[in-house]
Amino acid sequence: MLKNRNHGLCLLIAAAVLSSSALSGCKILDFSTGNETAENGFGYLRALSKPADLRITSKNNLKFTRTYRVDLSKTNSEVERPVGDQIDIRSPIQLYSSVPNSYVANDGNLSTVWLNDLTPGSDEYLNRVWNEVLGFLHRRGIGIESTNLGERKISTDWFVTDTVMQAYTPVKAKDDERYARQKYNIYVVRDYREHKIGISAELTNFKLFEGENRLNVRMDQFAMNRYTRSFINQIMADYERQTDEERERARTEIEISMLEGDNGVQGWEVGASYDTVWDVLLRMLPEYGFKISESEKIRGSIIVSYDEPSASFWREKGIDPFAIDEDDYRIEVGLAEGKATIQFYDDDNERLPPETVERLYFRFANALADSLRQSTSKTVRVSGR
Repeated sequence: MLKNRNHGLCLLIAAAVLSSSALSGCKILDFSTGNETAENGFGYLRALSKPADLRITSKNNLKFTRTYRVDLSKTNSEVERPVGDQIDIRSPIQLYSSVPNSYVANDGNLSTVWLNDLTPGSDEYLNRVWNEVLGFLHRRGIGIESTNLGERKISTDWFVTDTVMQAYTPVKAKDDERYARQKYNIYVVRDYREHKIGISAELTNFKLFEGENRLNVRMDQFAMNRYTRSFINQIMADYERQTDEERERARTEIEISMLEGDNGVQGWEVGASYDTVWDVLLRMLPEYGFKISESEKIRGSIIVSYDEPSASFWREKGIDPFAIDEDDYRIEVGLAEGKATIQFYDDDNERLPPETVERLYFRFANALADSLRQSTSKTVRVSGR
């Protein structure tokens, strides 16, 4: 009986050992190597014994910081490249343009947005793009240091933005945020062979500040491209807004603008039909001192003699005198891209000098606007420099 009892105890011990092996993933201990080897039940083949914790012996306590600047004295001074928090990890700025018939091109260090030339036989569309860039600078409050009409180049004065090229407001100044002072050259170029007009820009000067403190920044080509392309993108976004507003205004508004050529202002451009402008001129001119001696609608020619009205007339009209010589003139009415054009010629059939037309521009345009308002149900707006 005792023998049977011992036999049963051995069975219980054997069962316990087997259960322990099952719960441990059938783990087999190799005491000679200190390693633990397991079967595939738990998905691993070998598990090394845990090494001792790594401890750094130091006499000083470790200091933790959020500044990750690498000490330049510890690096190879012969190789100049950004390190640590000086590395710019931002993605490049891409040019974009949603203006119809436009596309972008990265021409080396000079990025350009190209527009299909809508008037390849004249400078009309080129002048329009040029005036749009000037208008953008005016609307953004960016001063102009110089312009070169021959080269179609505009040099801006210093202006201030935040670091993402948005206008720098007094609220941001109070918060002592970073801001940038910068200057650009803007080019309006023309490709006669491919009939396209481009807008490009280059950053010519840059200073970064935090509060009143100027920061020492390294402006490599990557960083310069970020600002330049952001600047061009803002010009094109403004161009798109102006195009949309112009399309909407055309339904209810007539705009009188400058007609410009290579030598400067040449006359007036009116956003109305040829017939409308012709009829209004025939009624308006005699009222403002122009005696019509001949008119031919097919040729768009009106021959007049000018006799300046009295000072009381101009006061009553609320318009400055035209300030042109009392002489004979030929007024030529034309049509370009659905808009009527008006130009003055002297008795020698020479176009009036640009400085004379520029002086006369607003005075004659305001008189024409009053007459157009009386003849149409539309509002009339005079635009210009």
